[in-house]
Amino acid sequence: MMYSRDDVCQLLSKQEMGIGGPDSALNLKGDQKVQPADIIFSLIRQIVIHNSWCEGFTDIHWRITIVDNPELVYASSLPTGDMTIYSGTLHACHNIDEASLLLSHELAHIILDHSVERFNHLVLVSMLGLVCIAAIWFFIPSVLVSFFTHILFNGTVTILSNYRYSRKLEMEADRVGLLLASKACFNPERAIKLWKHLPTFNESDTVQEFFETHPCNERRFMILQSLLPQAKELHSSGQCESQMKKEMEEF
Repeated sequence: MMYSRDDVCQLLSKQEMGIGGPDSALNLKGDQKVQPADIIFSLIRQIVIHNSWCEGFTDIHWRITIVDNPELVYASSLPTGDMTIYSGTLHACHNIDEASLLLSHELAHIILDHSVERFNHLVLVSMLGLVCIAAIWFFIPSVLVSFFTHILFNGTVTILSNYRYSRKLEMEADRVGLLLASKACFNPERAIKLWKHLPTFNESDTVQEFFETHPCNERRFMILQSLLPQAKELHSSGQCESQMKKEMEEF
C-alpha cells in the first residue's frame, strides 16, 4: 500500500491544504507565538512568483514559522506546505542569496513530495522486516531469536537503507533548490557558499557520512558547483524584479 500526499496530510491532522491558484500560493502565514520575519516571507514570495510555472507551487498553502532560537541550526518542512525555520539557521546565512538557497531547499522538499516518499519507503521497509521476522519465526519459533533478529534488522536497514535514502533526497532537494533560487534571480555562485560555512556536518569523512541522514557540506558544495552552468543560465533568463531585490539587500 502506497500513500499519497493527501494521505500523509490527513495523518498530520490537516483539514485542508489550500485552494489552487497564484493568490493562495502566496498566502504566507507566521505563527503568532513566535516573532515573524517579513524578509523571509519576501524571499519565499519571490521564489514562488518566479517559479509559478513549476508543478506543485500553486497547489500548496504555504505557512512559515520562524522560531527564535539563535543557538539551533535547523529547518524542516511538511507536505502540507508548513515550514519551520530556527533563527540560528538564518543567522548562519551571510547574504540573501544563501538564505534563498536554504529556503529553496525546503521548498524543493515539499514540491518533490519527499516526506511522502520517505514515509512510503519506511512503510515498505517495515513490511519487508515483518516478512523476514515471520519467516525466521516459522523455522525457529523462538521469542529470543525473533527479538534479536528484529534489533539486527532495524539497525542494518537504518544504516544501509534509510540513511542512504535520506541522503539521496537531501541531494535532490539541493539540486532543485539551487535551480529554484537561480530562477528567482538570486546569485547561484554566492548561494552555494552557504555549504562552506554552515555549522552542521562539515567533515568530508566518508565513514562518518555513512551514519548520517544528510551528506557532508563539502559533498553538497561540490555537487552544486557542478550544477552552476545550468543555474547561471536560469539566473540570466529570469525576469528579475529589481525593486524587490533592492528592498532585500539589507538582509
